[in-house]
Amino acid sequence: MKHAMIFLFSLVLFSSVLTAADVWDFALKFSIGNCVQDVFALATSSSVGVPISLLLITMTLIISLAYMVGSVTGNANYTIFAKDELWHMLFSIFLLLGSGAILTFSCSFVNAFGSYTYDQLGANSQCYSGGHIDVSKLASCHFVRIENSMESMVKYNTQTALQYRMDANEVWGINYPFIGGVYTGLNGWKKGRAGQFDLLRDVFIIPAMVSVSIQKIFLEFIKEYMVTILLPFGLAFRFIPPLRDFGNLMIALSIGLFILFPLFATFNAMMYDAVFQDCKSYETLINDAAAGTCGYVGNLWDIAIVLPQAYFLPNLTIAVLITFVSSISKALKVIG
Repeated sequence: MKHAMIFLFSLVLFSSVLTAADVWDFALKFSIGNCVQDVFALATSSSVGVPISLLLITMTLIISLAYMVGSVTGNANYTIFAKDELWHMLFSIFLLLGSGAILTFSCSFVNAFGSYTYDQLGANSQCYSGGHIDVSKLASCHFVRIENSMESMVKYNTQTALQYRMDANEVWGINYPFIGGVYTGLNGWKKGRAGQFDLLRDVFIIPAMVSVSIQKIFLEFIKEYMVTILLPFGLAFRFIPPLRDFGNLMIALSIGLFILFPLFATFNAMMYDAVFQDCKSYETLINDAAAGTCGYVGNLWDIAIVLPQAYFLPNLTIAVLITFVSSISKALKVIG
């Protein structure tokens, strides 16, 4: 214990000049994943280093004082508290120094796995042309192409519905002077066709487009702030005993979102490219007098393949993410 205290006092002097930017820069030297390097480049300009250093100094002094009081008074409660907090602090320092390596390994593994899976599928994709991939960039490309497709459908359905409504107002008739005439609408059926296009747009296309757009914005938020803001604050909260569990949750959440969300978005892109491009096999099922068949803008197949991307697969991602965050948070709590 005495040797540990000597180490801690040395650590206090070291931490007074060490900022989080230095730690992140140290981790950056060992980074080999492109998706991590961009984030660490932002993290090196972060201002959370000084608060972390101050927390480290404060907790070191508290632990030292508690141990000295326990040794002088013989009160075991102070000694146990000092030893317990010493272990928590050492583990927190390990996490602080090792976070770069953890993210680098995770990100590199995810990128390699994504490349291998895409190559095995052999699917044609607008977002992957072979070789090494960055899952975050591929996920962004996937969301953008779906969003563009849905915007084209909204525009087409709106214009088509308006045209049908205009045609439905066409009236033919015979008018006799003084006694009136007979009038009939020859294209009244087009009102029902216009209603079908409005239904597809308002009930299916627009809600799905909103869901995909939110996922795209959330992905950009994750890439920008999860590692640069949430993770450093999670590490800082671990140095404060009452907030340690909350810090564990923030660390698990930041790592889970940064790694799992782009990975599952890439899985969704793989499914979109490998499974959902075979429209011809289902042409007899999706052929519709109004929406058309394969190759037509806004056909039922193009709408149907987006719905899993907008609703089912994101919910599956959330379920896996919750399990991951809960497990990592509990593991950090048990270990230290």
